[in-house]
Amino acid sequence: MTELEDSFVVPAAGSSARWVVGRPVDVHGDGSTHTVDVELSDCGFTDHGRAAFEGRTSENLREFLVALAQDWRGWQGARSWTSMGQEMTVEAHHNGRSRVSLEITLRRADLHHTPDAWSAQLFLTVEAGEELRRIGDAAQRFLHP
Repeated sequence: MTELEDSFVVPAAGSSARWVVGRPVDVHGDGSTHTVDVELSDCGFTDHGRAAFEGRTSENLREFLVALAQDWRGWQGARSWTSMGQEMTVEAHHNGRSRVSLEITLRRADLHHTPDAWSAQLFLTVEAGEELRRIGDAAQRFLHP
């Protein structure tokens, strides 16, 4: 887990894959809606997009990542979070031992249903203990509107 001035980076152990999330920005200046810049990269490919910070449920992205870290010992099945506008989905699976797989899907903002829509997926595997805790801690510190 590394932090840059305006974003934090979740790298995959032993891989060039990384998920970069920018600080939440208040798009209307009224405190109701926030977006984050997102980058997915691996093997020389990079995709950029913007996603709502708030989720389709009451849980925002920070709360989802912090909850994963709190449950580092494991959970059954998939846990997922989708941004309010469906621009980004994060799905997490715990292998019951020492690893958590994160599947991040980024879609074209506001136009994911059109014929020229695009999406990108990135799969990251992180250590369920210390590495997942660092991600949760960084999300807690960094992902505040």
